[in-house]
Amino acid sequence: MRPMRWPTMVGSLLCLIGCLGDPVGPGGVLVVRRLSPVDSILVGAPGRPLPITIAFQAVDGNGRPVPAAAVEWTVVGTNGRVEEASVVTDAAGLLSAVWVLGTRATEAQGLGVRVEAGKHAAAASLSAIAKPAEVSSIAFRQDTTTVKLGVATALTVQATDPFGNQFLPAATRFVSLDTTLCTVDSLGVVQARRRGVGRVVVRAGSAVDSAWVHPTHAVQPIIASPDTLRFHSLGQTVALSVQLMDELGRPVGDSLPIDSVVVDTVVKIQRGSTYAVRSVTNGTTPLILRAGPVAQTVQVVVDQRVASVKVSATRVSFDALGDTVQLRAQVWDSLGAPLANQVLTYFSRDTSVAKVGPMGVVTSDGNGSTWVYARARNGVRDSLSIAVVQQVARVVATRDSIALDALQAVLPVQAGAVDRLGAPVKAAALTYNSFNPSVASVDSSGNIRATANGTTKVNTWSGNATAWVVVRVA
Repeated sequence: MRPMRWPTMVGSLLCLIGCLGDPVGPGGVLVVRRLSPVDSILVGAPGRPLPITIAFQAVDGNGRPVPAAAVEWTVVGTNGRVEEASVVTDAAGLLSAVWVLGTRATEAQGLGVRVEAGKHAAAASLSAIAKPAEVSSIAFRQDTTTVKLGVATALTVQATDPFGNQFLPAATRFVSLDTTLCTVDSLGVVQARRRGVGRVVVRAGSAVDSAWVHPTHAVQPIIASPDTLRFHSLGQTVALSVQLMDELGRPVGDSLPIDSVVVDTVVKIQRGSTYAVRSVTNGTTPLILRAGPVAQTVQVVVDQRVASVKVSATRVSFDALGDTVQLRAQVWDSLGAPLANQVLTYFSRDTSVAKVGPMGVVTSDGNGSTWVYARARNGVRDSLSIAVVQQVARVVATRDSIALDALQAVLPVQAGAVDRLGAPVKAAALTYNSFNPSVASVDSSGNIRATANGTTKVNTWSGNATAWVVVRVA
């Protein structure tokens, strides 16, 4: 067979009429007309015969059959051929062949026939489409298909026929091996039910393949409430509500974000349906929540507040003016954790009794009682009762001897009681006594009167403290 060219006309008869030499019959024309198939578009499987025999009839110009005419067939398409093909027309001018299409579905498929009778020749041609249908093997186009929850995703498969032609099979069956993970319908559309990884099987005839399906729930925003965590005590626990949402605004309930803090000594985190964040030390740090590429930051501030103040001293009573004692103050937050380096304000309710310096040093200033206070900046305070009661430590006379040079002359003893720090005890009662009143007498106010020449002593006392003065009358 030699190749030839012919026009493609699907479903029509193409005739080439040649009259070389004597005409065929009275009309002198040779015509080849198609009898079957009558369809204008011929479709068959690659490498397989068309389901209907190709039949033509050779007739002359008057429509009479032309018998014993030579027939030549030409096939276009790799490995295409004709079987049971007529080489001459029969008595009715009929000729036929079984057309086996080429094995490459992407190529044009053509069949040409040429009939020669004497010097006359005619030709006809047909075209066909090679459409794969016979499944030799089937395969998923992707080894793993990612499926988002709530989003139907179609799986794509392709079949291969015995000649290597790839096509989409018409009849397939899909099966999910884990229906709790995902379901798949007859069209290969997957609906995810939860996160995970599973397998889906496809069947077409006896061909089988499987592929991985990876249901995911993509996190878009992370919603954290509140956006700032504030702690006023160490060991305090604050609840942080964290919710993952997908791109459709639905909660992602089967995952927890990864958390981290820049300063991990400030707080500790316990993950769960609600995050529990516990303060450890004073400071600030961002708490970062991550789910894949999505992140959300929550600010953390730990700043202890004074909840209670306790003020104390080694002693709370004074027996002398000008005496001092250092106040000691302890400060705690609401959970009993101490606060270090707290600046407190100290003051006295009655400064005439006691004064308090800025560093908490109490100084006795007068007899009586008062309250001294230690107050934090937020107003929390504590108080301590202070009592000042001078005690006479000794009696002091301004001079140790007195000389009187006239009888009935009067001079004061000039003595007074003092406390242990030398401050006068103004409220102390003094008692006076003369050892020899016949020389000099002394009244209750401490005035000495000369009564006779001589020498005597006058003593002044308060409690157990006594002072002596020598009196000479001359």
